[in-house]
Amino acid sequence: MTECQIIDAQGRFVGALTNDVSDASISSYLVVSVVGCQSGGKSTLLNTAFGTSFPVLDAPKSGRRRTTLGVWGAVAECTPPVVVLDVEGTDSRERGEGAVAFQARTAMLALALSDVVLVNMWAHDVGRHSAANYDLFETVFAHAASLRRRDSPVRLVVVVRDCEPDAPVHDISRVLTGDLRNIWASLKKPDKLFNQLFSLRVLAMPHKKYAPERFSSEVKEMGKSIISSGEQQFRQPVPLTGFDTFSREVWFSICHKTGGDGPDAAFTLDLPRHVALTAHYKCGEVLTGVFNGPVGVRLEELLAEIELNWNKPIPDFGSRIDDIARDAFLQYDTETRAYQGAKLAGDALRQRRRELGAKLVGILMERRERYLWVCREFCRKNFEDEFRPMLGGTNGFERNAKRLGNSFVKRYRHLLVGSRLPSSLDEFILANEAERKKEEIASDGDTTGEESAGIQILDTEQAFQELSDNSDDEGDDDEYSVEAFKKDLFRMVEERRRLGEIMLPGGSNLVAAGPKPEPWWKGLLIRGAILLINYLQATQGQRAALKLQRKHEKEFPPGPTF
Repeated sequence: MTECQIIDAQGRFVGALTNDVSDASISSYLVVSVVGCQSGGKSTLLNTAFGTSFPVLDAPKSGRRRTTLGVWGAVAECTPPVVVLDVEGTDSRERGEGAVAFQARTAMLALALSDVVLVNMWAHDVGRHSAANYDLFETVFAHAASLRRRDSPVRLVVVVRDCEPDAPVHDISRVLTGDLRNIWASLKKPDKLFNQLFSLRVLAMPHKKYAPERFSSEVKEMGKSIISSGEQQFRQPVPLTGFDTFSREVWFSICHKTGGDGPDAAFTLDLPRHVALTAHYKCGEVLTGVFNGPVGVRLEELLAEIELNWNKPIPDFGSRIDDIARDAFLQYDTETRAYQGAKLAGDALRQRRRELGAKLVGILMERRERYLWVCREFCRKNFEDEFRPMLGGTNGFERNAKRLGNSFVKRYRHLLVGSRLPSSLDEFILANEAERKKEEIASDGDTTGEESAGIQILDTEQAFQELSDNSDDEGDDDEYSVEAFKKDLFRMVEERRRLGEIMLPGGSNLVAAGPKPEPWWKGLLIRGAILLINYLQATQGQRAALKLQRKHEKEFPPGPTF
C-alpha cells in the first residue's frame, strides 16, 4: 500500500493511486474520505482505522500548520479493498482568501466519490458554526442532489473527538443531527430527499492523549463497522483500475463548472456521464493493448510468413486466424470484465468491442487478400507445370485439359473456403458491408433538384438487416474469385488448343473426334515438329546477332594489333 498525492496544493490533478493495481476485474471496493478543519487529527483517524500511513502533524516540532496538502489517497489492504481519501483541512491560514473555493471543491469531490464521508470535529466545537464547518455543509448540501446519483445514500459519519468519559453522546448526536437538518431545510429541499441522499451517524471518540488505548480500540472498531456495514454497497460504477480516470474527470468538471462561492454557484455534475467517459477511456486502453500485445505480434508474424513463403500457401491459415480472433475477444472480455455488470458503462463497453471487431476484420481481410494472391499464384504455377506437356489438337487433349483444370479450380476453392474469416466476425463483416452499401447509395444519390428528392438512402441498420437476411450469399466474393481463376485456366487451354491445330499438318481436320486409334508415328511427328519450332525460335536471335556482327566486321575490318 502506497500513499500518494491525488490533487496538489494548487489544485492540479496528479493522482496515480491505482498504478500498482494489477487485477483489472476488481469492481467491489469501498471509498472512504475524511473532511474537517486543519490540524484536527484526520490523518491519524484514517491511519488508525484502516492501517494507512498518511503523514501526521507533529505539533511540538513544527507547530500547528497544514500537513495534508490537496487530496491524498491510498488503497487499504482490506478484503475487499478500501480506497481512503485524506482531504486537506479547512480554515487554514496558509490557504488565505482562496480557501473557500478550494474547500468547496475538495468537499464536493469527496462527496461525489465516497461511499462514506467521515466528518472530523472537536467536541468543544459542537454547537458552533464556523468551527463545526457548517458553512462547508451548506455548500455540499446545496449541490448534493446533483452530485449523488447512486442507488444507496452516502453515509455521513460525524466523529466527535476528545469527548469526556461521561459526555452525553445522545445529546451531542441530537444537536448535530438537528443542526444539519436545519441547514438542509434552509436550502428549501424536501426532507425525503435528504434521507435518500444521506445516512447520518454520530460517533463520540475518547481523548487520544489521555486515553490512547481506548481511542485506538474504538477507532479500529469504527473502521471494521464501516467495512462490514457496507458489504452490500461495494459494487462501484467503475473498477478499481479506472478510479484514477474517473476521479480526474470528476475533478476537472468540478473545477470547470464551479467558482466555489457557496450555494449560489451554478453547478450540475453529471456523474453517469463521467462513468461512461471513464469506461470509454479505459476500454479504449484495453482495445489498444490487445493490438499492442500478443495478438498484434501474431498478426505481424502471420503477415511476415505470408510474404516470406509467397510461392506456397500456409497450411493452417484458417485455424490461425480463428485462434487470433478468439484470443483478441477473450483478452478484451477478460480485461473489461469489471465493466460488464455496470449499467452506465455498458454502452461504452459494447461500442469499444464493436471497434475491436471492426479493426480485427480490417486487418484479417488485408492478410487474407495477400494470402489469396499466394494461393492463386501457387495453383496457377502448378497447373502450368502439369499442363506444359499436353499438346493441343491431339486426341484426348480437351478431356485431359478440362479434368486437370477442374482439379486445380477445386483446389483453389478449397483454399478459399479454408481461409474464410471466423464466424465470430460475421456481424462485423456484415456491418462493414452495410456501411459500404450506405456510402455507395449516398454517392449515387448525390444529385440535385427533383432527382435527389426521389432517392431514398438506406441507413446502416437497414443495410445491415438486408445483408443479414441474405447471409447465404456471404461467399459471393470468393465464388467470383474462383470463376475468374477458372477463366484464366481455360483461356490457357483454349490458346494451347488453337496453337496445336495450327501446328498440326492439315489443321483441325487431323483432330480425331471418334475412338479411331492414331498411328504410332503421328505423335512422334508432332513432337518433333514442336521441338523444331521451339529450336528455331530459340536460335533465331542468335543467328540474327551473328549476321549483324559479320556485316559490321566487313564494313569496319579490324586493324593490326601489336
